[in-house]
Amino acid sequence: MLKKNLNENLNIRLKKGQSEAFRELYQLYYSSFYKYALKLTYDNQQAKDLVQEAMIKLWNKRELIIENKPVNHYVFQIIKNIFLSQYSKKQKQKDSLALLIQESVTEFIEQDNSKLIQLNKMEAEIEKLPIKSRTIFNLNKKRGLNYKEISEMLNISEKTVESHIYRAMQKLRAELS
Repeated sequence: MLKKNLNENLNIRLKKGQSEAFRELYQLYYSSFYKYALKLTYDNQQAKDLVQEAMIKLWNKRELIIENKPVNHYVFQIIKNIFLSQYSKKQKQKDSLALLIQESVTEFIEQDNSKLIQLNKMEAEIEKLPIKSRTIFNLNKKRGLNYKEISEMLNISEKTVESHIYRAMQKLRAELS
């Protein structure tokens, strides 16, 4: 009965905006509020922040306090609601980040597959070139030899090398476009 009267008195004073009643509430219940928040968050600082935010919210909404309902129940509910709201936002952020990563990976794989398909097509077209053109093309494009080095290696003129490369490139462009 005494506790009920104490709570009703505290509720009435809080509802009227008496800051002394707010300090009393804080001193009486802070430890309980903090422990409850800590069970939800498993983080000291986050639990303290949660209690502080709940107390501020209670003060800002004090006119809604019902006189015969224990005010500490309001605060516990506010703590729970804030926690759930924050948790929900974090989950949405995690889900958004996971989705963004998944989309990026998928896009990368698709681009990589596209390039691989193009490369395979190009290799197939190179294989269709006449043997001498293919040899000269591979020496130049794959092994990085210049026209002079190829001409000396194959014992042909640089102009012949140039001609084979030119024709091979024209044929590849036509087939791959």
